[in-house]
Amino acid sequence: MPEGKGDICGAGVPPVRGHGPGVHATHGQEGVPPEVWNFHIGGFQACERWLKDGRGRTLTYDDQLHYCKVVTALAEIIRLMAEIDAAIPRWPFD
Repeated sequence: MPEGKGDICGAGVPPVRGHGPGVHATHGQEGVPPEVWNFHIGGFQACERWLKDGRGRTLTYDDQLHYCKVVTALAEIIRLMAEIDAAIPRWPFD
């Protein structure tokens, strides 16, 4: 996804070793909106879990791009969930 076209990990996120969208295993939340960083799926904090799964190895440029896609997808999920909640104020239906 081109920078500025819905990709959260574009401008303002510091690069790793001089390239990429800026993912660092100990600062993976840097530049990620708090609601995305704190989003849980199946009891796991999704972004943190993704980074922990790669612990102990250097993230490649492709890994960094993949992480940015994960962050962008999670932001879209959160947005869609809010739209659904607004459209369906009560569940179950009466």
